[in-house]
Amino acid sequence: MAKVSVVGAAGTVGAAAGYSLALRDVVDELVFVDIPDKKDEVIGQAADTNHGVAYDSNTTVIQGDYADTAGSDVVVITAGIPRSPGQTRIDLAEDNAPIMADIGSSLAAHNEEFISITTSNPVDLLIVICMKPGIERDILSLVLVDVLILLGFDMC
Repeated sequence: MAKVSVVGAAGTVGAAAGYSLALRDVVDELVFVDIPDKKDEVIGQAADTNHGVAYDSNTTVIQGDYADTAGSDVVVITAGIPRSPGQTRIDLAEDNAPIMADIGSSLAAHNEEFISITTSNPVDLLIVICMKPGIERDILSLVLVDVLILLGFDMC
């Protein structure tokens, strides 16, 4: 099995992704990371996840920092500022770019190679910023919203 880190674990998407992974018992270790201001929430998410899957999973879930992500096989990045009503994708990218740049450099400092699954929006712009600091692999960036827009759904 593998080690997976979830960056943005205090948020709804990050917490749900982490819980789903733990429930499926497909990873050995799950590391929940978020900004220092969210440490208490992440501790709670890790504890809740451990308690929720205690009898059904062998996954160890911890609250950690970027140093604890070292050796991750997969990093799920769900961090970022949500889109405000009326906000353009470019405005959202400008808000989230510094966050993604910090995540990328923090991950690169502790990991040589990993698979990145990114849900932060606008993902097509942000993944380039996140991967600049020397991270070599990004094989999946979730762009469901972009696909739905392309198909004609009104996502605003």
